[in-house]
Amino acid sequence: MGKSPIGDAWGTESGLPDNFTHLVAEAWFGPNEESDRDPDKVYLNLRGPAYGEDGELIGDEDGYTLRFGTGKNWSVIKKGAGVESDVGASKFNRNSGVGHLITAIGSDDVLTKELKGVLKGRGAPTEAATFADLAFRYERTVVSVFKAEDTGEDVSWELPLPVEFLGEGEDALGGKKGAKAKAKAKAKAVDDDDDEPKVKPKSNGKLRKKVVEFAATYGADEFDEFKEDVFDSDLFGLADELEEDEELKAEVLDEDNIFAEAH
Repeated sequence: MGKSPIGDAWGTESGLPDNFTHLVAEAWFGPNEESDRDPDKVYLNLRGPAYGEDGELIGDEDGYTLRFGTGKNWSVIKKGAGVESDVGASKFNRNSGVGHLITAIGSDDVLTKELKGVLKGRGAPTEAATFADLAFRYERTVVSVFKAEDTGEDVSWELPLPVEFLGEGEDALGGKKGAKAKAKAKAKAVDDDDDEPKVKPKSNGKLRKKVVEFAATYGADEFDEFKEDVFDSDLFGLADELEEDEELKAEVLDEDNIFAEAH
């Protein structure tokens, strides 16, 4: 809220919720479709039911959309299902909107054992599906303060960031009316001339990629922990599928194969 020297009644507020719960029912990368400003700017869009502190529905029946900028040099691929760096980066800049979101999710207060298990079974943050079905409590947070060029006054940049993990799916919001949204990653129609992969992967290519990404979440000296956790379906969502793939399983159990590739 903006303070006023006249009195509190003369202050201002952002008009945006400060403390609320939100479930990601749709996730996609693309522009802010509700604004003509910066049409080329890429955001991670997270849409779904949201509720204020008083339990009232925020937004409309279609949900409330949170948007986190990717920063420069990221392009939308696969019709919004993911992004790739134009300069070969593998991670988002920590000062971007998505960077602040990732930092918040990885904080000690938010990254519970349950959430860690959920995320280890998913892809990288560059894939929209990674965020689908997750419910958090958010608080509007000042992430940086800078001087306005025209007035020289301090201007704060605020983002709604997770402060508590509530769980997966509609039940995570306590079964409130309007929360019955089946979570999915929505492939938004974004113009992209390079939607199709240049090389067709092998039959187990997708599963292998997920295993490599899972291995990358472990330290280089944590192979023993990785080879146990990767077959635990509570920690890695594709564990059952992996068990049935003898060839890939052999690669997983060889420390100099998939694990070495991830590091």
